[in-house]
Amino acid sequence: MAFIDLVKMTRGWHLIIVAARPFVGEIVFALHMGAVNCRKGDITTFFSLEMADKQLAMRWINSEGELKE
Repeated sequence: MAFIDLVKMTRGWHLIIVAARPFVGEIVFALHMGAVNCRKGDITTFFSLEMADKQLAMRWINSEGELKE
């Protein structure tokens, strides 16, 4: 399933909850979805119960710059 299909299914990404077992990559997946949404010019709000805001920001910067932690 592509992100475009997901957008069509949810009619605009009103609320998406991503959950999985630990170390599966759900945070990276959710950050990528948010980045794609921001590139389109839309507003994205991201909440995580697992990571602090600075950790999330560093993970996003690393993924956008294709850097390794």
